[in-house]
Amino acid sequence: AATPEILRSCGIAYARTADCTGKFSMPSDWYLWHPTCDHRDKNMPLYLERFLSTLPSFNQCALFFVYGHSNDLTREAYWPKIEELFKTVGGRDDVWYATNIEICDYIAAYKSLIMSVDGNYLYNPTMTTLSLIYSDRDFINSACTLTLAPGQHVYLDGRQD
Repeated sequence: AATPEILRSCGIAYARTADCTGKFSMPSDWYLWHPTCDHRDKNMPLYLERFLSTLPSFNQCALFFVYGHSNDLTREAYWPKIEELFKTVGGRDDVWYATNIEICDYIAAYKSLIMSVDGNYLYNPTMTTLSLIYSDRDFINSACTLTLAPGQHVYLDGRQD
């Protein structure tokens, strides 16, 4: 499809589709970003329950992405459903609440990390503070959170400058 290429050439960072998946995947193409559901989906509470109950077992980024239009919330009386969603998911330390562009920018910053060939050195060249889960050269199945400030580097083998 030509649309993603047109959007990219115009400097647009992402675009959302209306193809709801019921899943929690990060987009494989930022110009064909499929949400989990829209705010009118009767299964939204079930999706949220599944998302929250499986958070600890995710070994990669998980995204619960609900889309909607503010005028629909008022016109179609969906505010109570959205408020219930916010009550259920709000105030959790294990959930990051972000706008679409914040997610897009964070993933771009994460992909900009520089790691040495031997895997012992990590450098954050971006202006974004990044948090990674790390343990013994394993960024997937681990229990330690590593935070890298903008411009910060770290030797993962414990070495100091």
